[in-house]
Amino acid sequence: MLTGLDSSSPDLQKKIFRQKPGQRRTHIHIREENRLNQIYPLVFRDYLRFDSLTRLAYAEIKKELASRFADDVEAYYAIKDPYMDTVYQAAQLWAKSRNWQVDNDFI
Repeated sequence: MLTGLDSSSPDLQKKIFRQKPGQRRTHIHIREENRLNQIYPLVFRDYLRFDSLTRLAYAEIKKELASRFADDVEAYYAIKDPYMDTVYQAAQLWAKSRNWQVDNDFI
């Protein structure tokens, strides 16, 4: 809970839509503008674009977790989520040092 919010907080809520069985795999996430659940993935994305070492480490961790926990999504997220929050902490520091802001016109 590095974000400082309980997982049931409205700032973390989003709508998720998945494909119907037999259709091409898709996940659509709908988030409310200017809530943490909108800002988190954008800061995270921009930080990974900036920091190639973190980007490569993130890719390796996701691959390794997927191979080890293909049938155990709870174990996958039990490890992935704290890692993501740690990267997000670094991303927040990076964003602050660059006066990063959400560009809602670009989204």
